[in-house]
Amino acid sequence: MAANRRKPTLDEQRQLLQMQAELVRLKITAERLKQQRQTVRQADWQQALSLLGNLPLSGLAVRAVTRPRRWRHKLLMAAAMGVLAWWRQQQQR
Repeated sequence: MAANRRKPTLDEQRQLLQMQAELVRLKITAERLKQQRQTVRQADWQQALSLLGNLPLSGLAVRAVTRPRRWRHKLLMAAAMGVLAWWRQQQQR
């Protein structure tokens, strides 16, 4: 069984090279988008951490978060405090 392999024509070679170039372009674009997404995620975390830094640490705020007995209620109270800090920051702008 001899393989019927023929040499690709110049047009076929050109098409193959164009497809390979397009593949490389798409890979580069995908990598750029991935890096941008990582940068945005890092900025989001930095903003969240800065909001946590703006939380009032007075005795009343600490007691409000630590007083509830269930973890779910503690987390809800902490989330409410975070929203309050975010809202204050938005008002200052």
